[in-house]
Amino acid sequence: MDNRTNPDHIFNPALIIDPNNNPFSDFNSLVSRKFKSVKFSDENISDLVNLYYQIQNTRDSISSMTTTDLSVYSSYLSTLEELLTESFRDFNFNSVTGKWAVSQDGIGHAMSAALLSILDITKSPSVTNLWKFAGLDPNHTKWNPLVKNISWKIGMSFQHFSQYDTFYGNIYLNDFNRRQSMNQKTKDESEVVPTSRLEAQARRYATKIFMSHWHHIRYREIYGVDPVMNHSSSTRYIQPPNFPF
Repeated sequence: MDNRTNPDHIFNPALIIDPNNNPFSDFNSLVSRKFKSVKFSDENISDLVNLYYQIQNTRDSISSMTTTDLSVYSSYLSTLEELLTESFRDFNFNSVTGKWAVSQDGIGHAMSAALLSILDITKSPSVTNLWKFAGLDPNHTKWNPLVKNISWKIGMSFQHFSQYDTFYGNIYLNDFNRRQSMNQKTKDESEVVPTSRLEAQARRYATKIFMSHWHHIRYREIYGVDPVMNHSSSTRYIQPPNFPF
């Protein structure tokens, strides 16, 4: 299975059940009808995102266990994950920003739905507002826990996708290589930065670039004009990929 098909499951492909070999088709049909009868909005989509990742964490914890009982529970959880993903897909496709986001390698439907449901562009005239809200500004101590967690997942996804020729994967890789090159030139061993920290810094950089693009596109979708760019003179603006969408 190509791990690129569903970034929300990127660290555990076993979370995806084969629809052609699913012993719980009756359960699937019943729950699917229930889900389709519910009208989802910004208010409850964020709750569903929380539920989605709670289910995924539970599946992660039992994925290595092979007892019959746990296998049954795992299959039920997989069904719920897929149904939630369908809800997120519909929610994303009702927005230009959502369509654009999930067209990017490394961004899954749950990630995008979380951003759309929580981030209020009317309260974010600048992308720096989003960076602070998402916990991407180390000098800012107040953030939204769910958005910060989604930002972390996005960064990890971009790091994973750096093994492919993808837009944000390349941004992560180029920034990591730049930092590593500078690190290797450090003569004082006490100032050498651990590789894990360099990776975290590069993940944050790639995520901030993605968030700046998300802000640009969402602002334009809502207001019909581009936001005022407040990049410093030392920061080169990077045009959003695949846009206008």
